[in-house]
Amino acid sequence: MNLNNLRISYKLWGAILVLLVAMLLISGFTLVRSGQTHRDAAQATAQAQVLVDKSQVWKSMTEVAVTRGMASSISSDPAVGELFKDGTANDADRIAKLRDEIGKEAQTDADKAQMKKIVEVGAVLRAVSTKARELGAAGDKAATTAMVKGEYTTATRNYLAAIDEFVQLQKGKATAAQAAAETARNANALTGMVGALLVIVLGMVVAAWLVRSIRQPLQQSIQAAEAIAGGDLTQRLVATRTDEFGELMLALQHMNESLATVVGNVRASTDSIATASSEIAQGNTDLSQRTEQTASNLQTTASSMEE
Repeated sequence: MNLNNLRISYKLWGAILVLLVAMLLISGFTLVRSGQTHRDAAQATAQAQVLVDKSQVWKSMTEVAVTRGMASSISSDPAVGELFKDGTANDADRIAKLRDEIGKEAQTDADKAQMKKIVEVGAVLRAVSTKARELGAAGDKAATTAMVKGEYTTATRNYLAAIDEFVQLQKGKATAAQAAAETARNANALTGMVGALLVIVLGMVVAAWLVRSIRQPLQQSIQAAEAIAGGDLTQRLVATRTDEFGELMLALQHMNESLATVVGNVRASTDSIATASSEIAQGNTDLSQRTEQTASNLQTTASSMEE
């Protein structure tokens, strides 16, 4: 399709529409990307926070269970063992259930590696706890106390430290998600700025094209009109476009042809009048000569009669 054949109004509205659509597309893309970035960051932060909360509960339950186990192991009072009997029996199952739940939600490689480490440290803690209970049941108070203060405490510290590392890992994930969201927001802002610059450049290109498509035929029409006004009717305007300027150039060409026809007719009429005037003048001259000749003859005749 030849754009020169479009009406000027269509060109102007089309250019405006193209720029508006480009702006809307860029704005929409930026908003969608920003919204998706915000949702992803919020989801990652929420998941990490859930794991942090569950891990802290896990740590608290472990501390309570270890405290019960230590107390039951080193105490010689049967009432202490009876007091913690139900809790001690259920602690391991509840902790294992919560640990498995956290393990299912921990999806990254770093999370899985840390969970594996916790399981390994937990196996050591369970073994030491079992050995402490056996020593306590055997009545070896000194050995039991030494194990509780030594291996049992160390294994507990290592287990809780491993849980703390898991918690810090989740907090790091939340921080990383927020940093990634900030980076993505900056990237989206940069994309929006680049898109705005592209729209500006596109607008300048479209404006330059519109100015050229209007100025060039307008200058040709002005030159043709000035030539016609100066009496040059030899101008030939070829209208290769069908927009308003094409119609203007076609109208100027028709006017030029019509003026040429009128001038030709006037010139022909002038020539005819000049010829008729010349003939009349020639007739007058002949008439004058004949009159003079007649008068001379009359005079000659009168002179002859007088003699």
